[in-house]
This record gives sequence, structure tokens and C-alpha cells, in this order.
Amino acid sequence: KGVGASAFGLPQISFIFILLTMLSLQSLPLMPLLIEERGFMKHETSERLYTEGAHILTTFFVTVPLSLTGAICQTLIIYAFSELAGQFLPTVLGWTLLLFFFFDAIFSSVAAAAADGQQAQTLATPFLVVFMLFNGSIITRATAPVYLRWVFQ
Repeated sequence: KGVGASAFGLPQISFIFILLTMLSLQSLPLMPLLIEERGFMKHETSERLYTEGAHILTTFFVTVPLSLTGAICQTLIIYAFSELAGQFLPTVLGWTLLLFFFFDAIFSSVAAAAADGQQAQTLATPFLVVFMLFNGSIITRATAPVYLRWVFQ
């Protein structure tokens, strides 16, 4: 029996929170792979096997659609198990994909600036902590300290 079978409340909010958290963390373990791929790309472009533009285009036309397809499939499967009403699917799918693209972009930017995978994980932690703590589910506007209430504005 899915969370959609009961009246709206904490189970549904928890389900959405877990779904969004899971999709936002999906790109985090890929940062060391991005850094390793960058090293290969630098070496191969220095040997004139291809240009940086060709690497960017293949990433944009191959990796991004595959990641997007994976995120959509993951969201649809999890949503089907939840048994929530179908009328909420476009909203949930839109928000999950928006959050997926947002965190994928942040983690890719951090990976581009970091020297290695460990440094990338360390640099990504503050971004992740702010969004995880101040999402309105863990710390709400009412429970936030006065000097941090600006986060909810």
C-alpha cells in the first residue's frame, strides 16, 4: 500500500522529501569521475585527438540526455509505487527534474574547480548542507534562529 492511499499528511510530505533528496544526491558520487574524465580529456586534446568543443558537445548530446532519462525513469517508478493521484505527477516530475538539474550543475561546477575527488566532495558539502537543512522540512521558518530566517524569504 503506497503513501497515496492515505489522507494527505506527513507520509506524503516525507515521500516527496525523500524523492527530492535522492535525486539531488544522485550527482554527488559522480564528481570524482568528472575530474578523472577531465584529466583524460586534457591528455587527449594535448595529443590533438579531438578538441575541447567536441568533448563538450558529446557530453551535452550523450551524457546529459542519458542522465535526464535516468532521472525521469527513477521518478516515474518511485511515483508509481507511491500510489499518489496522477494529477500531481506533472508537478512532482517538474520539481524533481528542476532540482536534479540544479544539483547536477552545482556538483559539475565544483568538480570543474576542484583538483581531485576528495577536494570536490569537501567543497560540495557546504552547498549541500544549506539546501538540506533549510528546505522547510528539517528546519522550518518557525524553528530557525532569528539570524537565519532570511533563508526562508
